[in-house]
Amino acid sequence: LTIDAPEHPLVRGFPDPWPVWASHNDQVVRPPAGWTILAHSASCTVEAMAHPDRPLFGVQFHPEVEPTVRGTEIFERFLGFCGPHRE
Repeated sequence: LTIDAPEHPLVRGFPDPWPVWASHNDQVVRPPAGWTILAHSASCTVEAMAHPDRPLFGVQFHPEVEPTVRGTEIFERFLGFCGPHRE
């Protein structure tokens, strides 16, 4: 992947290019209005995206699969965002 928003906390510090596992041709062509594209690839316009004001994210690649570099860290960061909002 190519990281488009390197300062976003979900992807900050990740390598660019970032080796990930993406095993299909499904894709989001355009994110919802206002959302930030965090990363893209040659075959997918939106590989990762984030809401501008709320802790909402989406990834198209597979962070749970071994070939994805630092995939576990994506889950850890996601849980970090969720933590303060638990009730």
